[in-house]
Amino acid sequence: MYKVKTSQRDILVRINGLGTENLIDRRKEIENMKLLSRFDVGPKVYCTFVNGLVYEFKPGREVSLSEMEKHCEAIAIRLAKFHRIVKPQSQAQAASSSSSSVHHHCPKSSNILQMTRRWMKSSMKIIETCHNKRENSSTNHTKADEEDHGVADRATCALLDSMNVPRMNKELSHLIQLIKKYHCTIKFCHNDLQPLNIIYDENAQRIHFIDFEYCGYNYQCFDIGNHFAEYAGLEQMDFARYPSPDLQRRFIRAYLREVSSNRGQAQETLQSQHKPQEPSEEAVEGMRRESNFFALLSCIAWGAWAIPQYKSSNIEFDYLRYGKQKFDLYWQMRDQFLKEFIEWREAEKRREQSAARKEQHHPSVMTPRGYGWWSEDP
Repeated sequence: MYKVKTSQRDILVRINGLGTENLIDRRKEIENMKLLSRFDVGPKVYCTFVNGLVYEFKPGREVSLSEMEKHCEAIAIRLAKFHRIVKPQSQAQAASSSSSSVHHHCPKSSNILQMTRRWMKSSMKIIETCHNKRENSSTNHTKADEEDHGVADRATCALLDSMNVPRMNKELSHLIQLIKKYHCTIKFCHNDLQPLNIIYDENAQRIHFIDFEYCGYNYQCFDIGNHFAEYAGLEQMDFARYPSPDLQRRFIRAYLREVSSNRGQAQETLQSQHKPQEPSEEAVEGMRRESNFFALLSCIAWGAWAIPQYKSSNIEFDYLRYGKQKFDLYWQMRDQFLKEFIEWREAEKRREQSAARKEQHHPSVMTPRGYGWWSEDP
């Protein structure tokens, strides 16, 4: 990444990392960045080239881990605006429109689930290769032989084994079953709201997001749960830093207030249209539990992502240690968050069944869905 000063503006020139096209769809990334720029939630893209792009520099500084709580409501409001974006049905339609008006199109599949499955498959192949090389290697093999295909020594193979990827893959299947059972809502998501991707402009007193490599349609509460999981840290994760229930509620209240300010509006502007409504405690609690559930999926996703990154990336970062910590964080959260989510959704199902029975006899007393308006699809 290079920052270039011109006579008119500062720009950024990004050269994509070695092998990252195997993990990231760069074509979709460019499409998403152009879409976000139309809604003024992303930088303008000035040009692209084979392995990179040139785009607008957004002033500000990265929000530190210690500042996340301080800015939690501003981040929540920005995220709610982000979730109002919908992609046009085709790029041709988008190009033919001179305004920001779009034809609504929200798929029913998650880009993160698709990527996570792919990362899992790559991870298990890498682990298999690691063991095959260890078994077939001779006693006089060289260091270069060991490092071929991104697979190093016995210690690395032992670390990969300790991550127990096959078991994590089974956990992923279990989470997917629950997602399908409870019909979780899909929105246009950032998918990687870690502190490094959240910028605070002190002059404008404004939060904005950067790094849209993994952006796309995904489960609404994944964005929130993933953000919560990032409180644990990057290089030294600690579940004790995961946001408290009170902080979670504070974040979600701010998010839902912003959602309510644009309820029922066409997705043509990210400006608030109405006075925000105070969300019910029931809506806040439901979204809190679902967000924590999706924090589990986040840990599996980034843990699986880390192994192919270890193999292909030329960046000096301990990807395997990072991935191992993500999987460890999953197990620390799993039982509590699964239990709370399933209990709430089953209780909600009973409320809906009761409301349906009342509606049959007394149509005027039909009660709204327990989760409230935040779960409405566009």
